[in-house]
Amino acid sequence: MKPILAHHWLATIPETEFKESLVSFFLGRVRNPNTFKAYRNALGRFLAWLGERKTEVTLVRPAMAAVYAAELGQKYAPNTVKQHLAALSEFYSHLATQGHIEHNPFSVVKRPRISMTTGKTAALTVPEVKKLIGSIGDSPVEKRDKALLLVLLYSWLRISAALNLRRRDVVETDGSLWLNVVEKGSKHRTIPLHPHARRVFEDYLAELGEMEPDSFVFQSWNRLAKRFSGNQLNAKRAYEMIRRRTKAIGIQDRKIGCHSTRVTACSTYLSTVHGASIDKARELGGWAKLETVRLYDRRCLDDHRAEVEKMSFA
Repeated sequence: MKPILAHHWLATIPETEFKESLVSFFLGRVRNPNTFKAYRNALGRFLAWLGERKTEVTLVRPAMAAVYAAELGQKYAPNTVKQHLAALSEFYSHLATQGHIEHNPFSVVKRPRISMTTGKTAALTVPEVKKLIGSIGDSPVEKRDKALLLVLLYSWLRISAALNLRRRDVVETDGSLWLNVVEKGSKHRTIPLHPHARRVFEDYLAELGEMEPDSFVFQSWNRLAKRFSGNQLNAKRAYEMIRRRTKAIGIQDRKIGCHSTRVTACSTYLSTVHGASIDKARELGGWAKLETVRLYDRRCLDDHRAEVEKMSFA
């Protein structure tokens, strides 16, 4: 996360008794840009709620925290409620550490229990992936889009890790191309690029020409100059590209987004590669827990469907 983004938002917060704590919380403890956005939204909503009740941040007690949690539960899905309460608990824990309050009022508030055996993110089938890649042409922008999709699919990367790649992160060793990526939680990983992805990726790099080591690999397109801008392609544009291209090949029944490529990669590996295992999938995806991998594994849905179809009441 660029610190300037945090400073810009924090500068809009009125000068209050706790602003110094707010600044130190966001700039000292919230490093991930996605976490920053989520916590900013959670705290912003809560501060507005307190403002309506003319209540100071440091005067919130467990009963009031419980009321707020109940109101969240009436408006939002359990995952969102859990995320908001986690952000507020983290913030009030920070205030307690700094001596502004004695106890964290959100520490005793129960968060929704969420039990999932299969994730909700939609995946693509192998034929759909082939159709998607085959539908993309050879213009400079299309070469970029195709390269990005194949990097995501073959390398199991989150969109943020792929878009943060710089030229210096692409290294050739022993005849293979490797990507040095920084994943969620500041985890550094070195990932080999599949030969299929490499051919398309190098074709795209040729379009970029000579690059400085710090140059972003996946860049936005300057329509006026008709060339790549040198600026990083942002996640919203990448998402819009994936949505547009999947709709163009007739996929209307599922909402395919950036994270769908990660689910597709995991499920395809487990269902098509001989000797594939959950544990190896965990390593390839950079997950800490096997339980997380199972959320990405869609084989159980196919097995379930096959068993149900064996039944008959006709």
